[in-house]
Amino acid sequence: MNIFKKTIFTSTIHQEEALERLQDVVQDTRPHPMKVFMGDSSHKPYSGRIEGHIFIIKRIIGYRNHFLPEIKGVITPDGANINIELSVKPNPVALIFIGFFFVFACIASLVSISIIVTSEVFEPLTLIPFGMLGIVALMVILGVGIEANVAKRFIKNLFNASVKKE
Repeated sequence: MNIFKKTIFTSTIHQEEALERLQDVVQDTRPHPMKVFMGDSSHKPYSGRIEGHIFIIKRIIGYRNHFLPEIKGVITPDGANINIELSVKPNPVALIFIGFFFVFACIASLVSISIIVTSEVFEPLTLIPFGMLGIVALMVILGVGIEANVAKRFIKNLFNASVKKE
């Protein structure tokens, strides 16, 4: 599953049943972090809001993950079936952090390239900024990607859906 593109699922259940199933697993407010950390399972797995046929949710986790994505979904009828269109967005604060980190790593990479080109002796330390760019990519792919795939798999199972378009 590509995490940054909209995914459309299709299911044979009715729209009302889909909204009921969604309300069974989404609560309005997040539980206290200590309750989640200590393993209190009295809360639902997602928090967010459901307005009509649109929902915006986040998974409730017992640890910190600033890359925890926000999942926006739209449930629409499609003949006898329904379509669930999901889009996954990273946390805006995490995106700002990644943006600053990426700009810094790009500037450092440009400086490293100029040092490599003008220097007579190769210094392995000049490769560090390129490693930083790789770390940024891994942070986004792992931080957002894993959580996005968990959420997509959950939604797919919740609605007994199949992937219509990825």
